[in-house]
Amino acid sequence: MGIEMNLIREGLRDIRALGSWVFYLLFVFRVLVLPNQWPFVYQIIIAGALILIVEIFNKKIEVDYYVTRGGILAYYSSLFYNDAVFTSLVGVVFIGILFGSWYDKKNFRGGFSGLILGVVGLSIGLWL
Repeated sequence: MGIEMNLIREGLRDIRALGSWVFYLLFVFRVLVLPNQWPFVYQIIIAGALILIVEIFNKKIEVDYYVTRGGILAYYSSLFYNDAVFTSLVGVVFIGILFGSWYDKKNFRGGFSGLILGVVGLSIGLWL
């Protein structure tokens, strides 16, 4: 395996890390430092709690939780910053997370399940 493949693998792993719990919590605390953002924070926390519950109790369905959390953060960061250029960047990064999921496991099942769980988490967070 050449140095180029190692760089690609490392880059995709780093992009997928944007869907980690650490980054999720950093985003929540970033939003918390601003005044009058509580409805926004509640939606993010509700979506994160749902993901955590599924992650703890799910033993049968293959889910890439990095895609789930990354999708939720992509959506909320686009809303939070409300800028077309930033939203475009977030979209490209999220596509990188999806591609990294496929590249890591060589199938789309976990990434697709993660995407579905993310949409469900977003919907419930927005609904409540």
